Amino acid sequence: MRKHLTAVIALLLSAQLRANAIRVFDLTVNHNDSTVTFKLEWQNGWHLSYNYDAAWVFVKFRRCYETGVWSHGLIDTSITKHSFGGLEPVWTLRGPRLGTVGIDTFPYNTGVMLRIRGRGVFATVGPHTITLKLMNLPRPDPNDPNDSYDVSVFAIEMVYIPTGPYWNLHAYYRNYGIYVDSPGDKSFNLYYMCTYPERFTAYWGFHLAKYEISQGQYADFLNHLPNGAVSNRFSLANYNLNRNRLQLGGLGVYTDRPDRAQNYLSVLDFLAYCDWAALRPATALEYIKAARGSAYPPDPNQNAEYAWGTEAPVAGTHFNGAENGTEEFSTPSNANCTFNNVTYTGGDGGRGPARVGIHAKPGTSDRARSGAGAYGNLDLSGNLAEFYLRMGGPSGYNYADFGRLMPGDGILDANGDYNEDWPRNAANNLTWEARGGAWSTTNTDLLRITYNSVVAINANDVNGNTRWSDRGGRPAR
Repeated sequence: MRKHLTAVIALLLSAQLRANAIRVFDLTVNHNDSTVTFKLEWQNGWHLSYNYDAAWVFVKFRRCYETGVWSHGLIDTSITKHSFGGLEPVWTLRGPRLGTVGIDTFPYNTGVMLRIRGRGVFATVGPHTITLKLMNLPRPDPNDPNDSYDVSVFAIEMVYIPTGPYWNLHAYYRNYGIYVDSPGDKSFNLYYMCTYPERFTAYWGFHLAKYEISQGQYADFLNHLPNGAVSNRFSLANYNLNRNRLQLGGLGVYTDRPDRAQNYLSVLDFLAYCDWAALRPATALEYIKAARGSAYPPDPNQNAEYAWGTEAPVAGTHFNGAENGTEEFSTPSNANCTFNNVTYTGGDGGRGPARVGIHAKPGTSDRARSGAGAYGNLDLSGNLAEFYLRMGGPSGYNYADFGRLMPGDGILDANGDYNEDWPRNAANNLTWEARGGAWSTTNTDLLRITYNSVVAINANDVNGNTRWSDRGGRPAR
């Protein structure tokens, strides 16, 4: 199975055109039918017997004269009310229906996860014409000629990490680890003996974003926040620092590098984005499963293990042209990871994150060349260290306090904060950790998939407000 999976991932990556090339366009709205119709297209798609990529699609709307107040669309749960072209919706919640055709039931019908209907590997998916029927899209007042609505449709590329067993072992001590081979609560030792509720064991499948949050995606998020909340989720003082190009203009927040990974995120920024997009944070065990797959890990005393395997990371140093979303690292030609605090030549230069998924390009022949995880997620090692829910903590760690870890409802409070029952940092309760290393990483141990920098987050950032130049995020559902 492992050999077959590796071969398929190599085929996927060899077909890659460019990362983050997902488009929603030609949007029309029919208020009488409460429907939105649009075209959806993305690059490098696949649907295999055990794994697929997909587009998480969700809708926001507001009255045109109500600046900053956006509602989140609820999708009609009857499949026959919609048209999906050559795509099909799949169930995303934990349980036996996960990954089968369907739309999540209320109150989790906050979007649709659309995958390719037929099996295969495709350089380009679509464009497909999609019509979604919403349950809560208002009709304009017929007696008010000025009553109208703004409607926005968003799409985020996701990868399905299948239900099934996997190994989780600590980077240095093999007795710190478990083999998760069935559903149910698990007791095991990750520094401390803990009992992990079933929802945290990562046995069940889940969808994890193919790429880290990009600057274009984060700008979309900021431009759909309530008035006054933008300044809580973004600081203009970080503009042009470490290749962060988010800036403020007359029409809102924008960036001229939409495909570049979004740095300068705090834990609270990341959780707010997850809630707004009706997604959720992932756990550290889910990160490890996405990177390693079902394979038994190598002996850490003999081989370091990165997201793509045991081959050594190679840092890119020179861009082959303008950073317009198609740029690649041309020097060295075998670059597979964004790390080592490089001052780039070519492109915009400077030090900071690169385009998401930059190492997957035409001609890349395997995971090691593309920096891909076992199922096709990119940049799990390098570019930006990503926030994950910590698995393992002080003796007596109470996972009952961690909530249900269900997807967000798409609605934030007036301050732009998430309102789900996901945990917050608290004194002596080290809740969030950063994994995978970053562009600034010079110690390659930090790129290992079982290494974390938990103390750096929590000891100095009890409230989760600190923004780092080398931290970002990757949501799940």
